[in-house]
Amino acid sequence: MIDFAFFFLGIFIGILVGFIPGLHVNSILPFLFLTSGYQMHCLVIPMSVAFVFSSFFPAALLGLPDEDNALSVLPAHRLLARGKAYTAFRLYFLGALTSSFFSFIFLVFFLIFLKDFYQALKPIIPLILLFILVVMLFSNKYAFIVIVLSSALGYMTVNYNTILPLLTGFFAMSNLILSLFSTGRQPTQRLKSEISISRFDIIHSSLVASVLASFFSLIPAISSGISATASKIFGRFNTEEFLVLIGSTNMAYMVFSFFTLSLLGISRSGSAVLLSNVENVSAFFMAALVLLSSLLSFLILESVYKRLLPLYTKLKQKSINIAAAFVLLLIVFLTSSYFGLLVFLASTSIGLLSNELGVKRINCMSALIFPTVLLIWQ
Repeated sequence: MIDFAFFFLGIFIGILVGFIPGLHVNSILPFLFLTSGYQMHCLVIPMSVAFVFSSFFPAALLGLPDEDNALSVLPAHRLLARGKAYTAFRLYFLGALTSSFFSFIFLVFFLIFLKDFYQALKPIIPLILLFILVVMLFSNKYAFIVIVLSSALGYMTVNYNTILPLLTGFFAMSNLILSLFSTGRQPTQRLKSEISISRFDIIHSSLVASVLASFFSLIPAISSGISATASKIFGRFNTEEFLVLIGSTNMAYMVFSFFTLSLLGISRSGSAVLLSNVENVSAFFMAALVLLSSLLSFLILESVYKRLLPLYTKLKQKSINIAAAFVLLLIVFLTSSYFGLLVFLASTSIGLLSNELGVKRINCMSALIFPTVLLIWQ
């Protein structure tokens, strides 16, 4: 039976943390060792799920993503520039919600095949990552330049905690700088859904993301960003489909980290690491918590965003971008000091170069893929 007091508290904390740029749900996990194992699951899982939904707000409107939402900045801003920010939110939410249902279905497969599949997968993990890099290399004639620079930067900083300055530079800061040369105010945001893709497209994008996230959740040192990058191999996704894919990937990656903990005893996320220190619960109980918290988070945040958007459109875009840039600099400095600022400057330069060369900035994710290959082969 679910402890609903801790369940609703987890939803509240997850939503609140997600709204604060630069703050990740993992940052507050050390303060949660005051409850029993059962209560811990009822608190941490809803909190993690709610965070997946709410963390899209600073990424979409302010250009201040965490590492999971770094790839969502560009497609979200394309829709925002057309007055379709609410549509962007709804696409991301639908992806996350759909993925939570797929995750429940995949649990049956996990229960039957996971242990044998994981043992067969381990020897070929580096080859899979190399294949992804090769596909990225041939995506554009100038992609080689961006991939080499990003990989070199990722390799040089692999032993430091620089994921935040890396990804915020590649995506957020470079995007803010480019936006400074746009119009003074954001267009009026229409508070209605204008989704142009079909239900089949939503389900297809979510299914691809969920399958790949379940696969990559078994691989150490692989983030949901790399999983989303790999999804590009399986087809072309337009702006709307890609937002569904990002939402689905983030949710599936979080959910499967709980499943691998329950079934394999392997921790692939900060939340899973915390839960590994308390008594285990069944994977089906975890899945039930995920489904309920996904539905509740969807309903709450859809209403919240409708109220926030009118306030946002009254602000000047240039003022928002300048303020966001200062916030980014402050967050990077506080979390990574002067070295982080140097990494941040380098990754921002690569992000701007990528735009100048006409190379999709998703190729900058090689900064994570290349060092991971080397790490596994050592």
